Amino acid sequence: MTIPSVTLPCGGYKYSSVHGFIACNDVTTFIVCNPSTGQVTTFPCKATGTCLGYDPVGDQFKALTHVTSIFDHMHNPSCFMVHEVITLGGGGGGLVSRSRVTSPYYRPMTVGLCINGFINERILSFITTPKEVLVWKVHTSLIEYKGKLAVVVPTNCLRTGSSFDRFDLWILEDVTKHEWSRQSFQLPLSLPFAFRRSQRMISQGTNKAGEIIFSPTSLPGRAQPFYVFYFNPDTKSTRRVRIHGVADTEEFWSRHGLTGMCCVSFSPQHDDSIAFL
Repeated sequence: MTIPSVTLPCGGYKYSSVHGFIACNDVTTFIVCNPSTGQVTTFPCKATGTCLGYDPVGDQFKALTHVTSIFDHMHNPSCFMVHEVITLGGGGGGLVSRSRVTSPYYRPMTVGLCINGFINERILSFITTPKEVLVWKVHTSLIEYKGKLAVVVPTNCLRTGSSFDRFDLWILEDVTKHEWSRQSFQLPLSLPFAFRRSQRMISQGTNKAGEIIFSPTSLPGRAQPFYVFYFNPDTKSTRRVRIHGVADTEEFWSRHGLTGMCCVSFSPQHDDSIAFL
């Protein structure tokens, strides 16, 4: 689908599929779309870190966004950060309500993740992260792994800066006790990794078979084959899958008027929905 009058910044602001809806930012506008119905809902936001969630109790879609900027707190980190919880839709489009919540100061380093379609409106504390994860910061990938929050950390590309063939999978086992487990995996082949995000292969989640998906963050050169890699943690095997019809023909580039570098985002386990906001 094409979203009219929207130009998305290259390199991010795309979030996971939530009950058939996908959200993204163009800096000042939050966009929620349903690829199955073509519905697009937009509303202004004050930060690029807005993310979409779903309240299963009230059967409502909600967005969490910053009201105050992280830069407002750089000189006074003891101040609280203010957020808005925005309740969406109800079938007629538009917003239903806005409410405010506060949290201690923090600086987001990764794209937000909604697990099981649920977003918490009370930000009371933070989960302590292993120091090995913090070293990588923006170079790590938050994913859902078997229903739990996990972090994929490449382990040998900090030295080479060009590729990796090993990674650690940190899994949050107990959210209350802040307990994490770590599994280390050796890939049967090297995947490209560069500190420039446009030249990187990252994990953006898992499929229903439990395979960890590694995908490029940008399309290959014009009319070149487009590949995605699936790693099975149980069998330690990797399969390479070519996605036909995406970027691999000159007709694709011409039809969409694409030139230069084009960023790519995946929404693993997306389900079709005929719902309307």
